[in-house]
Amino acid sequence: MATAVSMTPTILRLGIAGVTMLIPRLLLPLPDEPAKPALIAVIYACAAVFALLILRPRSDTSTIGMFRWCLTVTILFTVILTADPVTRSLLIFLPRIAITLLLLAATIVLATRRIPVPIAATLVALFTLLPLWAAPAVELAGNPVGFTNVVVASSPLTAFAVALDLDYLRSSWFYANSALGSMRYDYPVWLTVCLLLSLLPLAVLLKEFTRSLANPFIRLEKEAQP
Repeated sequence: MATAVSMTPTILRLGIAGVTMLIPRLLLPLPDEPAKPALIAVIYACAAVFALLILRPRSDTSTIGMFRWCLTVTILFTVILTADPVTRSLLIFLPRIAITLLLLAATIVLATRRIPVPIAATLVALFTLLPLWAAPAVELAGNPVGFTNVVVASSPLTAFAVALDLDYLRSSWFYANSALGSMRYDYPVWLTVCLLLSLLPLAVLLKEFTRSLANPFIRLEKEAQP
C-alpha cells in the first residue's frame, strides 16, 4: 500500500507530461505534406522539453535524479512517437531523435541548477522560436551565411530536425511564416549537435566522479588527524 501511495505522484507527473506532449500535436494544424510525420515528431520533442522543465521533481536535485527524470521523459516520448500512427513511419530515426532529446534534456535540466525554472523555460521558448522572430534581423543584415547558420543552429527545432534529416525551414508552414526558408543556410551535422549537447552533462558527470574518488581520501585524512 505504501509503495502504491509513493508511486502516485510519479504516475501523475508522467500523465501530465504525456498530456503536455499531446496538446500541441492536437492544436497545431499541419497541412498534409511528405514532411508532416517528421514535423509532428519535432513538435512532440519540443513539448517534451517543456514538460521536462515544468514538471521536474523539485525534491530530487541530485545529478542521478536529474538524469533519471530526463531518461523517463525520453522514454515517454518514444512511446508516444511509436503509438502515433502518423509518426510510426519514423522508427528508423527513433534512436537518433531519442539521443538528441536525452542530451538536450540533460543540458537544460542541469542548467536549471543555476537558472530559475521560469527563466529557463522562457529562454528555451525564445530559442525554440528563433527561426521565426530572428528571421527579420537576418534579412535586415543581408543574410550573411555565418549569421544565418548561427541562428538556425541555435534552435532546438534544428537539433531535432537534423536527427530526422528534415529540412523543416522549407516545409510549407515554416516557409510561409519564416523568411529563413528562402535564404542561404546550412544545417549543422547531427553528430556535431550531439557533441555540443554532451559537453555540460559530461562535465557534470566528470565532476561527480572526481568528487566521489576524492571523498574516501578526505575521510581517511580526517580520521587520521589526532
